[in-house]
Amino acid sequence: MDLYAGYISNREEPVYAMLAAVSIGAIFTGDLPFLGSQAVINKLKQVNPKILLTIDRFMYNRQEINLLDNIKEIAD
Repeated sequence: MDLYAGYISNREEPVYAMLAAVSIGAIFTGDLPFLGSQAVINKLKQVNPKILLTIDRFMYNRQEINLLDNIKEIAD
């Protein structure tokens, strides 16, 4: 069974991704972007997803949070 993961904030995109995964019989798991890159890496090693859905930045308390550095570290 395929597994897809998301490193994404509470938005509509992870809902769409989860529904798409379930519709083809796959599993979707998610990590909130407030987790550090090492925590996400450790979790992804356990579940070994085929695809990682992510965003480059998001707004929190009127402040832009940039995830690009974390994403680069996770991808390596």
